[in-house]
Amino acid sequence: MSVEEITHIISECKLHNQLYIDDWNQTALQHLELTNITFKRYHYPLFKDGISTMDIHQGALGNCYLLAALSALTREPYLIEKLFYKDGMEYGVIGVWFYYNNQWNMVIVDTQIPSKYNYPIFSYTKGEYWVMLIEKAWAKLNGNYYNTIGGTTKDMLHYLTNGASCIYDLVDDEIETQYENGSLWKTILEKYKNGSLLTCGGLKEQLVENLTGEIDPSIIDESNGGLIDSHAYSILQVREVENNQLIQLYNPWGKYEWDGDWDDNDTLHWTPQMKQLLNYNNDDDGKFWMNWKDFFLNFCYLYITSNPYNHTISVNGEWKDLESCGGLKENWIYNPKYSMELKDNIENTKMILNLSQPGTRKYGGGNWLYIIVDIIQNEDNNLKSTRDENHIIKTFHINSRIESIELDINPNLGKIWIIPALWEEGIIGKYSMMVTSPNDFDLLAYQNQTNEKLIKKEENMKCLGCKVVVDLMDKTKKTFKQCKWHQDCYKCQKCNKSMDSEETSLYDIHKLDDDNDYGGYCLTCYQDLYGDKCQHCSKTISRYQSFYNIDGKKVHEDCYITYMISKADKCNYCNNAIFKIPNQYSGKYYTINSKKIHSECYQNYMDSISNKCVVCNTNIYNGHYSKGNEKFHYHCLDGYRKMKSPSCMLCNNSIINERYYTLSNGKSVHIQCYQNYVNRRR
Repeated sequence: MSVEEITHIISECKLHNQLYIDDWNQTALQHLELTNITFKRYHYPLFKDGISTMDIHQGALGNCYLLAALSALTREPYLIEKLFYKDGMEYGVIGVWFYYNNQWNMVIVDTQIPSKYNYPIFSYTKGEYWVMLIEKAWAKLNGNYYNTIGGTTKDMLHYLTNGASCIYDLVDDEIETQYENGSLWKTILEKYKNGSLLTCGGLKEQLVENLTGEIDPSIIDESNGGLIDSHAYSILQVREVENNQLIQLYNPWGKYEWDGDWDDNDTLHWTPQMKQLLNYNNDDDGKFWMNWKDFFLNFCYLYITSNPYNHTISVNGEWKDLESCGGLKENWIYNPKYSMELKDNIENTKMILNLSQPGTRKYGGGNWLYIIVDIIQNEDNNLKSTRDENHIIKTFHINSRIESIELDINPNLGKIWIIPALWEEGIIGKYSMMVTSPNDFDLLAYQNQTNEKLIKKEENMKCLGCKVVVDLMDKTKKTFKQCKWHQDCYKCQKCNKSMDSEETSLYDIHKLDDDNDYGGYCLTCYQDLYGDKCQHCSKTISRYQSFYNIDGKKVHEDCYITYMISKADKCNYCNNAIFKIPNQYSGKYYTINSKKIHSECYQNYMDSISNKCVVCNTNIYNGHYSKGNEKFHYHCLDGYRKMKSPSCMLCNNSIINERYYTLSNGKSVHIQCYQNYVNRRR
């Protein structure tokens, strides 16, 4: 709708001195199993006392993505204020702007809110309207409230700001490397300081202490005060304070908070100084702090929505028959083609590419085009006719409403080409593309010649399982790469089990040569076929499974000790692996004559190989005296002499280096002792 339309509605309300009633309310709750619902006007202002995160509380609708996006947006209140056309509030009519299908669209709604027992049943804020009215306008844009269940914050922030939302997959190997070397934290901190909006969601199945895959002993109670899986959180602050890397999050439920380090009840980390620096409060309000390490080890996805740079170009395009639906194979060159040409002679710059496709919520959701975007930079500036001949600096895939990617580019290495293609030749569709950069540039589109070999393929509306037409308005339907299944037919091509039983949707789809049909795999089977394998047990390492990375080889956490034992050097005494085994071996060792010995085995080993001193009966490790077959320490020389010398029969002391008599009975006596003995006898 337009400003002219809402102006007309306001004029009619003024003329008849009546409040606006939106006919759409009659279908707004379609498909929701709700009873005793009325539409009620509340005597609230649009904004009561400013805009705050604490204004936002989720109700009986699964739209946490919307509310988390609004929570992030409260950081810049003016961005929320500018969403409203509020001249008609007096007459119960409001306009809300959304950036949808590459342009700003106004949605006009009345101020009646679905209520039960005179209380809003969906999002609510006591005393002000703004959250409830954005929620209602979003529902109207998509047909009804039911169609707004489920979504992503990155998409929602694009609708609310026209920002470019990039996803950081926190289980991706490259991202994990950035985490390990510290560059990921620097990027996120810089993005936050520059005004980007941050949200996150999804929990890793197992907590990882470090990138080698060691299990963290902490346990998250997802149902009683811990983090919630399959849930969206907004990130309110990213701070580095007193050498602490900290992130403040908000749960749009308005409760249930992190219960680890830096939670509200943590008396160890919340020193008086830190409380003052971060405006600490101990309220059960859904706001909480985490350190960066715990954040990374728990969450799967981080979304960063950035405002476009100073120079932005947006275009609408399409794949159409005979011209630009070339797919990925031999006719790839017959796809839309764009060149990005910078006007300034610079060495390095940034580029964000945002690609979106028409929304499908009104039509049941899903059924996305599967788009592959190649960003190419050839030294000679020319585009090669075969995909593989080009220097592709980045490829990203889109099977959703919106995706963005950010790149550092050097224009001196060649012209930047952008080629969006669909996964198969002959499929048609539409898209919107935004390219933004801090430096001025032109974005040139190239027209393809007609190619008679390209044949448009009609969209197949039949279920790939039972071959019966799938109703797109059926919420239980399943779609992937424009292929469709009834829920009961949604089965893995390999194991024939229901996809839903695997707690995931179709992971990938491939053309089957034998019947020219398509088949897909559940995540388990896909990983079994194509995923990384454990170096020890040869079984698949699932996406979120904990593992060790040992010299580039991945090993299950459960296989780690066994694997290391099999590869480790052996102790030359006990023949067990020299490796840290809790409560058994420390992993430390000695090297003796090129042989490795457990530190725990050292004494026993030395006892087994060492000569024994005939005097003290302990091991001789270093220099010693030898007398025949007898060996003794240097420091035991006197003892040895004493041990080998005769004893005086009178004083019983050893006769060492002293004169003595040997008596006829073979016994010895000191001369002095003998003379003393004789003198006493006289």
